[in-house]
Amino acid sequence: MARKRTLQSLLRDPRRAAEEALSAGDRAGAMDWFARAKDWQQAAQLAAEVGNDEDLVRYSLLAALGRLPEDGLPDTLKAAELLVSRGHRKEAVLLFERAGAYLQAGESALALRQTLRAARYFKRAGAWMQVVRCYEEAGKLREALHAVEEGILSAERTAGGASAGVDRIKELNMVRADLLLRLGRGESAAQVLSSIGPSARAAELLERGGRWGEALQVYLQLGQIEEASRLAARAPNRERWQAQIYLQTGRPAEAGDLLAQIGLAREAAEAYEAAQDWGRAAYRWEAAQEPLRAAEAYEKAGRPRDAARCYEAAGKPERASQPSPEREGGSKDTRRPVSGQPRTGGSRAVASRGRGAQPLQAARDHLAAGDTAAAGRLLMKMQPGEPGFAEGAVLLAPLLLEEGFYGDVLERLRRIPAAGTPPEVEIERHYWEGRSLEALGRAQEAIACFERVAARDPRHRDVGEWLRRLQSSPTQVLPTSRPAGMGPGGGELRVGGRLAGRYEILAELGRGGMGKVYKARDLELGETVAIKTLLAPVQTGSDEETRLLREVQICRRISHPNVVRVYDLGRFVGGLFVTMEYIEGRGLDDLIERESPLSFTRVRFLLTEIAAGLYEAHTQGVVHRDLKPSNVLVTSGRVKILDFGIASMSGLGARLTQSGFAMGSPMYMSPDQILGRELDGRSDLYALGILAYTLIAGREPYDPVETRVLVLKQLQEAVPDIRRFRRETPEAWVAFLDRLLAKEPAERFQSAQEVLAALATLPG
Repeated sequence: MARKRTLQSLLRDPRRAAEEALSAGDRAGAMDWFARAKDWQQAAQLAAEVGNDEDLVRYSLLAALGRLPEDGLPDTLKAAELLVSRGHRKEAVLLFERAGAYLQAGESALALRQTLRAARYFKRAGAWMQVVRCYEEAGKLREALHAVEEGILSAERTAGGASAGVDRIKELNMVRADLLLRLGRGESAAQVLSSIGPSARAAELLERGGRWGEALQVYLQLGQIEEASRLAARAPNRERWQAQIYLQTGRPAEAGDLLAQIGLAREAAEAYEAAQDWGRAAYRWEAAQEPLRAAEAYEKAGRPRDAARCYEAAGKPERASQPSPEREGGSKDTRRPVSGQPRTGGSRAVASRGRGAQPLQAARDHLAAGDTAAAGRLLMKMQPGEPGFAEGAVLLAPLLLEEGFYGDVLERLRRIPAAGTPPEVEIERHYWEGRSLEALGRAQEAIACFERVAARDPRHRDVGEWLRRLQSSPTQVLPTSRPAGMGPGGGELRVGGRLAGRYEILAELGRGGMGKVYKARDLELGETVAIKTLLAPVQTGSDEETRLLREVQICRRISHPNVVRVYDLGRFVGGLFVTMEYIEGRGLDDLIERESPLSFTRVRFLLTEIAAGLYEAHTQGVVHRDLKPSNVLVTSGRVKILDFGIASMSGLGARLTQSGFAMGSPMYMSPDQILGRELDGRSDLYALGILAYTLIAGREPYDPVETRVLVLKQLQEAVPDIRRFRRETPEAWVAFLDRLLAKEPAERFQSAQEVLAALATLPG
């Protein structure tokens, strides 16, 4: 009977027998049958699973080499090393694993491009950096982040205070910060880098992740002033950062001037104190509503009257000392008079009348009496919208100019409303704007202001003298001449020419109804930039100038990888120009025209990038108002939004309109924008919905028609079902579009963050 079973065993098909043994759960028996079938690879795999190291070595060597060593079987580790030396990493992996040599197992798996398997081995070996690299190579950044955080915990448990362990933790934290930045968690990354102290590597990571402020701070902490200055030139709030650089390099007075110009009164006061410029420090402390600090600074400046006034305001009259001739240089006011403001002695004669009069009239009385300090205090309290603000602003301008507060003059004058201002006040406004701009070294803008004054009254004050002085300066471009970089049209730039002595025009990139865009070389920084201009000559204060100024204000507040950076604004003969980040890419409109239909995976990527940029802008209080394919650039691996020129931002004044019609592109305008309602980010989300529809369908939802008809369609008609143009559109995408394109803002997604969350769930 036993002989019969043996014979049956010999006659059986070994592979079929192996499969039957596996089905029955007999792995050891299956291993033997695979060995009989000479399927050494399967036999080795099963030997590893049942823990039979001797058979694992035997079958692995047979699988790789076809024979066994003549001097007997080596142990597991040596067998693995033998196989690697012969180029058989596939068979060596299991042997390394059984030998507990997880580092070598990981290296072999990685060489076989089995990255996730390698990550598991490296993790068991505690080789956390290799684990991270494996996950990165597999495109699994979240898993890489979890691994490095686990590695940090492990290193902290075993470091024991040793310097090598501390260095290891610091290195892992650097990797952690890099991953956080790449996952869009910049705030968390900045906290990690802050916890491990300043380093050049930390600054580089922060800069690369668009965390300009934190990167600048690190450069300053390291004393790398040149790097800090380079970054400050491109950073949002660059004046504030440049002021920090001035403070770091022992130039506090210049820091104070910059901080004062951007309205940071407290910081400016501290900078002036560091420079021991007590008079300016006191003025800024008053502006910051710190009367006690102002009083102390006035005392150090030798101005006890002002100090006494501030002590009174601070509720400490007992600290006020009486003015004396010795302390104030006598009863006579020795400060030089301001042009156009007579001095007729002290203000006591008008004090009682001033207390009961309106602020503007009281200020005039003080000026007539020669007390500019009292007049200035009253005028500074006047706010926009208050009766007499415009007249008060032009009265205050020369007082501030005398103290050197040029930026404050501009800020106040430009808050005068354009409508309803008397002509005599308007001409004074432009005159003092010109004086302030000249003092700030912005001669071309000053010339434009003085020309506006001269056009109305060539004999107004000394405007003719200022024009002659500025136009005859060899460093200025005369308004009647054409600069070297200007084309024959007067409002265009010539390729090969220079703009403002700094930008070499390399090529024309495009043009629109009001301007052109050029590629240029910034000769000072040695970098390529884009320059946007207005073709037609622009008058100071025009809507187009206001729009460009707004674009600079807005975009300099936004620092995000999905928004084109704007650097600065300048004036040239014939118009204005804005310098911005130069991007090698193509318009989204061109991509749609040439490559439709796009895969849903690609559509999702494009929309995610745009929504991320909108989320940053909306967080800053900015609504784009003209989102459309031609205002989106696609580069290799990145999408960038541009042209915030007609955006509205909280705190930037009245909305810009033309003939009462809301601005924007009708095909992409939300119903709320068409109706002229107050806008928020949900209006941009409607435009994103039209853009998403266009990406999927390869065409816009409405046929191009006359503007008024298109406006009615936007208000009254739902967009056509997307499946009319692309049948295979998944239901989830249809629902996504329906919500974006709801006519009522309350029925749309309520934020770009919600859009990003929805996009992450859509099928590709």
